Amino acid sequence: MTEQKKKNELFWLKKFRDRAKFEFDIVNSNQENPDFLIHYDSRIIGVEITELSIDQQANMQHDAPELRNHNKGSKLRELESIKHQIVAYSQERYFEKGHNPVNATFLFENSEKMLTKVNRRELGQHVADALGQLQLANLESCRLDRKTDPAIPRPIFAIHVRELPEHLEPRWTFTNAGWSRRLQPDDVRIVLNQKNMRIDEYRLKAKENWLLIVADGFHPSGRFKPPENNHKSWPESKFERTYFLCEPDRVLFRLPENR
Repeated sequence: MTEQKKKNELFWLKKFRDRAKFEFDIVNSNQENPDFLIHYDSRIIGVEITELSIDQQANMQHDAPELRNHNKGSKLRELESIKHQIVAYSQERYFEKGHNPVNATFLFENSEKMLTKVNRRELGQHVADALGQLQLANLESCRLDRKTDPAIPRPIFAIHVRELPEHLEPRWTFTNAGWSRRLQPDDVRIVLNQKNMRIDEYRLKAKENWLLIVADGFHPSGRFKPPENNHKSWPESKFERTYFLCEPDRVLFRLPENR
């Protein structure tokens, strides 16, 4: 479990709390299987979080295991993991120097070869140094690329930066283009079957467990369109509750349970 992955899971747990309008406290966030323990309605509940990938089904069903991508069956997720590392290294180096809080959104070039070959730590240091030269007013924004001063090297195409007041928590992320398609039951079935197989393990930590399946539409791997039907054909879950969250469409619905 990487620190960045845990931060992403915590982000989605809080987003779920907001979308569902549930009032719960996070009891334990430093654990695995399930990812979190929460206190809700006088109960301790385990919450497992998993992200759905748009190309996961085809990769996981490939006959040759050596041709399946190691990043949970998704080539898109594998490349996004590299981008997450670059963003995380940049953010870490930037705030180590005590610079003012900023939001930063990275836009990467569409070059798989360049992305996999780049030295991520050196690139992160270069980005941190460049952003550290900025002198922005409160809430002022700007864009950096290869033609600006300071310049941003490839494979980053551009970075949008916005100065924040000190009381706001900075968010560093990336975005890029990608196609989308309508969410179908088979998209959920593979990840749900994997999680169903581990339900006894989760129940060692909490008697009641919820599963949150996330489609992160801010990145190509999770760019699903919300489903059109009433979900009667969705696969059943062994969790006490199973939710599907589709962002940025703000769609949240509960899947059927069969315990």
